[in-house]
Amino acid sequence: MKDHAAHEAYDNLLASIGDRADSIGPKRLASHWPHVGKNYRGLVIAGQALQGWDPAVAGARWHAADARTPEGRAAILERTQTWFADAADPVGVIATLGNRKGSPFWTLCRDVVETQEPDGPGPWYSRFAWANVYPVGPDEPPGSPGGPLRDAQDQHVGGLLSALLDDLDARRVVIISGPEYWRYAAQTPAFSSLACQAFPLLHGGRVDGRTILVGYHPTYARRKHVGAAEYATRITQAIVAIEQER
Repeated sequence: MKDHAAHEAYDNLLASIGDRADSIGPKRLASHWPHVGKNYRGLVIAGQALQGWDPAVAGARWHAADARTPEGRAAILERTQTWFADAADPVGVIATLGNRKGSPFWTLCRDVVETQEPDGPGPWYSRFAWANVYPVGPDEPPGSPGGPLRDAQDQHVGGLLSALLDDLDARRVVIISGPEYWRYAAQTPAFSSLACQAFPLLHGGRVDGRTILVGYHPTYARRKHVGAAEYATRITQAIVAIEQER
């Protein structure tokens, strides 16, 4: 089954975290499995890293030592995949929070969805799947993973993301990740053939029948005078150019 590869890759990533539990320490961690909108038709947008869960949600939270055993990892993965299962829309659980919906990342997500899936039913956040390159981040305080927590994921993120895209039958993929957080994924066979793209994009191309673009985080793009609407326009232009080359 397709999801077996994604589960195995995620288990390997969790095992690597468990192996480094002493270095990572006792702080609480948060983990993410892709949230798939109710009206998803193949558009995936991936951030560079989960930055913890909001107090308003009941996301998967655990400690690195919990990932030392197969039983512990199975429990983590089950909670990570199911805590949002009863939501009216899995992406909306996060996208509608007051502190999220106006952020640079979620604003760009909305603009990309409205250009790539303009005629789909339901609210914009129901028309895509949300993933992260680095799916485990610190929950207390929230932020992108660094140090041993990031080191533990480096060699696993590319294979995991590739397996998740297969699992999702992704058609178009927009990865919002700075070069440092994309560095290890870029070395994996699934993404190593992507060609360089002009700023604010990094890489792009066709892989296994899907269009993939990688670009800088919108906060950095904004510092270089590229706002979210302009960024979404350049994403659309790049997608058109790539798909015309087929």
